[in-house]
Amino acid sequence: MGTAAVHVVMHAWQVFVIDWNWKTAVLSAIYRLAAWPASKAFGARLLTPGALRGVLIEFCLRAVIGGFWGSFLQVFATARPAWLAGVTMMALMPGCVHGLEYFSLRAGGAAHPGAMTLASIGLSVLSLLVNWALMRRGILVTGKGAPSLGTDLRRILRGGR
Repeated sequence: MGTAAVHVVMHAWQVFVIDWNWKTAVLSAIYRLAAWPASKAFGARLLTPGALRGVLIEFCLRAVIGGFWGSFLQVFATARPAWLAGVTMMALMPGCVHGLEYFSLRAGGAAHPGAMTLASIGLSVLSLLVNWALMRRGILVTGKGAPSLGTDLRRILRGGR
């Protein structure tokens, strides 16, 4: 686990820029569209200009952050002990990302930024666990020798085989 953390710090440009995980960027942006209707549970009105602006901000933000997030997860996917790597990912990543998300939504004039952020936190917990588990099986990884996104999606639909 320490080796993975040191690798990220010592090779941040490689991890976050060169190895930016485009697969998780695309899927994260699409997945986060679910935060929009889910925010209704926290009191948001969905069909207003501010709400639609919020959806656009969320989509763009998640496309960028999803690639960074995926690159970070990919480094920690093989870290040992696995339980510590998982706990670290669950605490560190959402804590950093959701503050940025909330302020981006507020600055962009989105309606109900708090409701959208709360709905997004729930989605983050689920997506983090799923992505981390998939990456431990070699799915959704990028880089030399990585399978195509189509191959990854077929493996997911077949239960990871």
